[in-house]
Amino acid sequence: MSFHRAQCAEIRFLLLNNLIAKFLIAFTINVFGLPVFALAQEIDFEKKLDILGLASSCYSCHSTMSSPSSKMSLNNYDEKQFIVIFKRYRDQSEPNPNVMNYIAKGYTDLEIELLAQYFTRKR
Repeated sequence: MSFHRAQCAEIRFLLLNNLIAKFLIAFTINVFGLPVFALAQEIDFEKKLDILGLASSCYSCHSTMSSPSSKMSLNNYDEKQFIVIFKRYRDQSEPNPNVMNYIAKGYTDLEIELLAQYFTRKR
């Protein structure tokens, strides 16, 4: 399955889960007249979709295939390493001969942490 098809399938899955969760919460509130907090727990599906969008832009240069010679593979880093390196690119304390110093400037700490979680869970 191509990356694009896999990403589309993941987005459809998240949207379906979002609709089901909203229906269950609305149904529970209407039937019982009060929110059930176990069901009404905040699950930010829009944020997950945003992370998929952010992550997909990384794939234009980076691979997730792990190999000893592939320095640009995102699977070569654990979560903490990913965060430290990305923030160093953003803060320009880690020179990069390519474009990472410019790209990283546009990311917040939260987005960097979410990307780190996303890529380390993709292993």
